[in-house]
Parts: sequence; structure tokens; C-alpha cells
Amino acid sequence: MLTFIKKYFFLAIISIFGGASIGVAIFAFPNAFDISPQRPGCEQPIHWSLGEIDSRFPLDAKQFRQAAFEAEKIWENALGKDVFVFDPQSSFQIKTEFDQRQQMTYEAQDLEKNIGTYEKESTLLENDYQTLKNQYEKEMNQFNLLKKEFDQKLDEYNEAVADWNSSDRTSSDEYDELKDKEDALKKLQKKLQSASETVNDTADKLNTLAQKLNIKTANVNKIIETFKEKYGEAKPFVQGLYYPPLQGITIFEFKEKEDLRLVLAHEMGHALGIEEHIKDNPASLMYYLMDQQDIENPSLTQQDIQAYSNACYPLTLLPIEKFKQYLILTPWKEMKLSEIFNLFEK
Repeated sequence: MLTFIKKYFFLAIISIFGGASIGVAIFAFPNAFDISPQRPGCEQPIHWSLGEIDSRFPLDAKQFRQAAFEAEKIWENALGKDVFVFDPQSSFQIKTEFDQRQQMTYEAQDLEKNIGTYEKESTLLENDYQTLKNQYEKEMNQFNLLKKEFDQKLDEYNEAVADWNSSDRTSSDEYDELKDKEDALKKLQKKLQSASETVNDTADKLNTLAQKLNIKTANVNKIIETFKEKYGEAKPFVQGLYYPPLQGITIFEFKEKEDLRLVLAHEMGHALGIEEHIKDNPASLMYYLMDQQDIENPSLTQQDIQAYSNACYPLTLLPIEKFKQYLILTPWKEMKLSEIFNLFEK
């Protein structure tokens, strides 16, 4: 009965006073024309502002805000409507909080650089070591051949001298021949000594390179061990957090702008009403891990869009609510009594 009276109350306003009086009626009886509030992120966009951006993060406030603009566009481009609006006066703030998570990220980046430098330097050292090792083996082969030749000629010379000493021969030609063999042995001995010094020098260089490589390996292992002792084994942690209902978003950790954009877009999805994470598609923006999404060109998957549709399900309005919406939102010249009567029909 009350609905019937309300219906004809509004119809009487239109019929008797016309469209020009609707504004006056709304002004005179504002409570009578109240309509159901539109849901932020569904029927109306969410207003957000930028809170404090700690200077210890890698981006300043301007760069941070730009990343947030890009994050909201990921949703808006896919949904075809504005679901976020930047409003400096909004109490729903996006801000940062610097703690051990961002500090760990910085130290992890330094560790990664140290490991990268070590890998480059160790590769060069290993290449130099292999080249020097090949040279050493070649020199050692030459030394062994020379030593074999020297030992053989030394044995021949010793036999000839022993034979000379055990006989009464006094031939000057034989004696000169022995002297020539002795001189040849001395020259070969000097050559062998030089080859030995060359081999030893190369061996010293090999040992020096090996020591350098061992020292660098020990240093980088010490850095890795120190990192593990400080932070423990690598494990997932929360990069950002949304505080419902529309209290704010806090970012705790990111590496660069692209990483931040992805984290912001994920938390904005929670602000749009998506409470549960997607579990069956790692590429989804609302997947429970930020790992396999396209960080360079992020976009919504069908699962993301369906999650939004589930969060923004169609509202079931009472006939009187539909009528008030029609009355307020429809231009006077476009109003039709038949459409108004249809609003009250089940």
C-alpha cells in the first residue's frame, strides 16, 4: 500500500507540475528522492589520493603517481570504463612504508651485482688459466723432450770418458771429440735450465691465477652467506597491502617502476572488491603470486575480468528505487509514463 501511494505521489508531481518542478520537488523533499548509493568501483569510480612516499624508495612521488595512473589504466582499458579517479582530497590514500622488505630488496640487488661481477671476472680468469695451462703443458712437453735428449747424450759422454780413462789412448782427435761433446752438453744443459725456468715461471702464474679465483669465490660465498644469515632463505613476502573498506593501499617493496605498477594494479583489484586471489592462472593480475605476469605489458586475463564481474554483481532494486533513479537520471523530455508504470510491474 505504501509503495502504491509513493508511486502516485511522484506521478502526480510529474502530471500536475511538469518536468520543471521536479528539481523544486527534489530540493523541497530531498529524502523522498534519495536513491540507493552507487558502489565504488562498480557503479561509480573510486577516488584516491597519494599519501607519503618515503624518499628511501627508488621512485619519487611524481614517478610513483605516474605508476599508479598506469596501474589504474590496466583495469579501465579492459573494463571499458573509469573505475578510479585521482582526487587529492580523497581519504583513500596510496602510500609507502619502508621496512626490512625494501632493505632486503636493495641488498639482494647488490648481491646480484656482486655475483654478476664475480661471474664475469671468474670467466676471464678461467679463460686465462686455461690458456696458461695449455702453454704450461706445451712447455713441459718441450722440457721433457729436451731432458730426455740431455740424459741420453750425458750417458753417451760418460761412457766415452770412462772408456778414454780406462785405456792408454792419447789421440788428440779423440780427445777433441770428447771436448766437443762436453761443450755440447753444457749448451744443452743451459737450454734445459732455461726451459725449466720457463716452466716454473708459467707454473707460478698458474698458481697466482688459481689463488685469485679462489679468493674471489671465497669473497662472493661470504657475501651470499652473510645475506642468508641476515634474511634467511629466499621466500615470498607481501609487496603491498590493501586495507578494506577503502581505507588505503600501502606499498612495502618494489624493484623498479614496472614492478611497482604490477603491485599497485594487484592491490587496486582488491579495492575493486575482488577479495579472493585467482589460483588457476599464474598470468592473472589477481593471481596469489606476482611471478609469471607480463611485467612489461600487463593486462587482465579473462579470470581477472570474471572476478571483477563477480564482485560487481548486478543490484536488485525495489520498484520505488528504480523509479527514483529514472526520475532523477532521465531527462524530462525523454520520460514516458508507460516506462514508469513498467518499473512497478513484477
